[in-house]
Amino acid sequence: MTAENALDELVLQMLSVGPTAVPMAALWAVDLLAEADVGEVVARLESAGTVVIGEGGLVSLTPDLDGVGNEGAPSIAGVTRSRLRGSLGRALRDSVSVSPAKVAALLVDGLAVRPDPSVLPWILESANRLLREGRLDEATATLEVAVDAMDRGLPVDPVVRVRALARLSYLLRWVGRSADAEELLDRTVATARAGTDPDELAIAAITWSPRQFAISDDPSAFALLDDALARLPDESALRPLLQACRAGALVFTDLDAARTAAVDALARARRNGDAETFLPAAYAHRVTHWHPANQARTLELANEMVARAPQAVDFAEYGPLTRLQVFLETGDFEHLDNELAAMGRRLARHPRPFETLWYTTVAAARATLRGQWDEARALTDRALALGDGATYDMGYQLLLTQSVLVAWHLGDDLTGLVDHALPAGPLRRSWEACLLGWTCTRRSADEVRSELDRLLPDGMSSIRPDLTFGPVASSLAMAAAEAGAADHAAILYEGLEPYVGQWAGTGGAVSNGPFSLHVGRLAATLGRRDDAERLLHRALEECRRAESPPWEARTELALGAAEVDVGAAAAHRSRAAAIAETFGMVEVAALAQRPVRGRTDRPGGLSSREVEVLSLLARGATNRQIADELYLSVKTVERHLLNSYRKIGARGRAEATAFAVRNGLV
Repeated sequence: MTAENALDELVLQMLSVGPTAVPMAALWAVDLLAEADVGEVVARLESAGTVVIGEGGLVSLTPDLDGVGNEGAPSIAGVTRSRLRGSLGRALRDSVSVSPAKVAALLVDGLAVRPDPSVLPWILESANRLLREGRLDEATATLEVAVDAMDRGLPVDPVVRVRALARLSYLLRWVGRSADAEELLDRTVATARAGTDPDELAIAAITWSPRQFAISDDPSAFALLDDALARLPDESALRPLLQACRAGALVFTDLDAARTAAVDALARARRNGDAETFLPAAYAHRVTHWHPANQARTLELANEMVARAPQAVDFAEYGPLTRLQVFLETGDFEHLDNELAAMGRRLARHPRPFETLWYTTVAAARATLRGQWDEARALTDRALALGDGATYDMGYQLLLTQSVLVAWHLGDDLTGLVDHALPAGPLRRSWEACLLGWTCTRRSADEVRSELDRLLPDGMSSIRPDLTFGPVASSLAMAAAEAGAADHAAILYEGLEPYVGQWAGTGGAVSNGPFSLHVGRLAATLGRRDDAERLLHRALEECRRAESPPWEARTELALGAAEVDVGAAAAHRSRAAAIAETFGMVEVAALAQRPVRGRTDRPGGLSSREVEVLSLLARGATNRQIADELYLSVKTVERHLLNSYRKIGARGRAEATAFAVRNGLV
């Protein structure tokens, strides 16, 4: 509606609907006109009055249509037709002059007014605008009015109703009113279960489903979703939304069922063309197909989500978010940084809570990659604070992982977490696998091998192909390489080699280094020297492109261990030590500063670790001293010595020492 015909359209609506049905535009105009005396306007509306334009362009209130133009009709002094056109035109142009919450309040404050059905979509759009602008309290108040009007019997399309309820419960959490959100959800579910309308039950399930961000392995937690799907007609417009919710809730408990639901939800969403249905369905598809093998297709889907995001409110952030996640996992850090910067500028203008949470989380991951430890911790704390009061346990676990990664890079001993503080539920095994990689330098080789046996009973198929795949697979690779576990290294090498060129990331919140580093270390463990050198040099280039000194230091350390030329090995270890010291990575610095002596090729087929052990033995160190020097257990040192004796034909320490002296290992 343009400013020129706004007032004429207002009068036509008022004359056509009669005195007992007040259309949205009339309420809007009343709000503009009533600033001087709201009470008088409300009183006139209660008596079935309406706003008309009298002779001379004066805007008047009259109790009935018969009084149109009567000289006795009360006037609002000084408000002329041209002035009203100006006010209404400005409101239509920039929506600054309108208070949606005040207008909407006329519907529910016990007034004898029956609103036109068109008023509810207008209220919801007003709440959407407030949400886009980051005015959360005003958006919440406006939505509460809309939901109250629906509860009082205002007829509304089921899809509009579910969006209003879901949006209000979402906002109530983010403005610190979790108890009110829970009450709204409980009331919605109870009402739906007591009734027979399948749309109502679907609405309740969709509104309730954010609770399932809380990771659960209790099948009964999904009964409401399953019951709603069973009752809902196949052709219902609510079905793709409901299936998307079910897919997201099931991703950690029944991935096959989650995938089936997500595929169907996306197909249906594409058919109906509605952005606010398409975006959650597309994101559910992404979550349930989260695997390095799918990244190219995921980026295509993410670009489609970005294109549709401006048409949506509830899920608009999922497009940019998915692109960020893919950029992190594919190692496209130029686009990652550009997208983060653009998102930061957008949120500075119009903060949105969910998008701000994810922006902060991804920014923390990027700071960790760069070795900006204080920044990473501050951002992680901020993200945790943003999520406080919202049911978002998955996000909490991602942020917890981020904190543990920072501690690991800085050389903290994480073995205390192995038997304590692990979350219960379906992600516990993933946590165990990650901690095995992050603590393998402080655990005996036998213990590491035993854990690898437990965590990889069926080879690569033992690793869940869900959001945890990247960190879990790379952590197991670190453990296998450190322990010299050739059997496990062979399994992991074959399984991870196709993903060289990607980063072992997940969720936009965790990055466990480039796969090329982990696969390169596995190649070295298997004695594939050429492959190891090629992969580790590739990893070094990837770390430098990513501006990630912590992972560059770890790659230099791996090159120092794999390099057969003593001079080249020393140069790599020297660079690793320099970077590690600069960034406070005490364990990496200690490992890098320990020289490996030897010839240009290792004698007797010894591994680099076996050369280190023999070198120290030949200098008179005891097994305990060797263990302390190399950050190994005594049992691991004993195993390396036995392997070395077998390879070089030595029958004890004296013969091993003589071999080391003859071959320049001392």
